[in-house]
Amino acid sequence: MVGAVRVEVGSGWYGAESFKDETWRWSSGKSELRLRNASGGPLATVVRGRVAALDARSVRIFLGDAMVWSGEIGEKQVAFKFGCTVPEGGALLRFVADKVGRKVGTDPRMLSFNIFDLEVVVQPADGQP
Repeated sequence: MVGAVRVEVGSGWYGAESFKDETWRWSSGKSELRLRNASGGPLATVVRGRVAALDARSVRIFLGDAMVWSGEIGEKQVAFKFGCTVPEGGALLRFVADKVGRKVGTDPRMLSFNIFDLEVVVQPADGQP
């Protein structure tokens, strides 16, 4: 099932950045990712990564209307992981912070939180991620 789920960046994200072995993307505070499923049927997946912010805040992740993860974050990266079923066609992941982004120095972006090394892994038939 490699390649069965494709992740498309939606609204609210800034361009991808990387340093050494890490890749991340900043959010303005409300961001979307579209999970596209071209397998012909629903797929069990595990979504995992890390999240951090410039200051203390709460972040929630929704699959459609259902909250699939929430946590209190700050400067230190916090790991997140949740399982979800991506229906045929796809689903929308929404990332929502309780605080709007802010500018830092001369950077014109409104930075709320960043997601590091996001992975969407299709679970094998035996259910192990």
